[in-house]
Amino acid sequence: MQLSRLLIVALVFLVLVVTFCSAQTDDNSTTTSGGRKGRKEQKQQQQQQGVDGDDDNDGNDDSDNSRGRRRGGRRRNKAVKEDINVSWKQSVGDGRVVTLSLQAPANKEIIVVESKDKDLGDLGFVASTTTYDYTTDSALVAINPKGRGPCYLTGESLTYQQIMDNAVTLGASVAPHSVENATLVDGTGAALSRDKEDEIFSTNPEIKRACGRGNIVMLEESGDPPKFSGETKEVKVIIYDAELTIVVPAGRKG
Repeated sequence: MQLSRLLIVALVFLVLVVTFCSAQTDDNSTTTSGGRKGRKEQKQQQQQQGVDGDDDNDGNDDSDNSRGRRRGGRRRNKAVKEDINVSWKQSVGDGRVVTLSLQAPANKEIIVVESKDKDLGDLGFVASTTTYDYTTDSALVAINPKGRGPCYLTGESLTYQQIMDNAVTLGASVAPHSVENATLVDGTGAALSRDKEDEIFSTNPEIKRACGRGNIVMLEESGDPPKFSGETKEVKVIIYDAELTIVVPAGRKG
């Protein structure tokens, strides 16, 4: 009888142990499953943030596409997607007409204006190529008169888009275009140092291609009295928006 009681107690104890172990296993399984689920949800949330481009939850688009639309914190000019070539007739001086042309290469913020009409010399102008470089915040213009003279640098107030929009209009027009802007500038300064050239070329490599090295002069507004006291001469060129008269030392070529 006593043996039977002991067997019953042992059996009950065994059942309790099995039940307890089973409960512990279920709890661990639930915890593990919940942890995996939590990590999965967290990963999905992070991936979603990556797609949206807002990795730091600040409400701003931090994606590469957004950064690619800007350079140095500014919006880029919208360069043309294919090469543009236009030409137009322009009235000069006494009503004579010459031809100017413009090229804008695709996907580059560069505009090249050529004034190479065969009648320019008879009208007192020198043939020239003018390169407008908009790859930085401040547009830089390189004026390269025909000959072995210097390449002249100056700024530009017109934007890339303004020139492109107007050039398309000029190219479609039959009537000659006239420019009211006749400007006198001082080109008597010394050529830039090599260090200054390197500084410009590092931000505007197109200027190096347009001008080369060793003979680049910055244009300045013509002063009264002039800064240069020696004998001077005038070099007249036609750029996109002006008839430009550059005062240079008389002994300078070009």
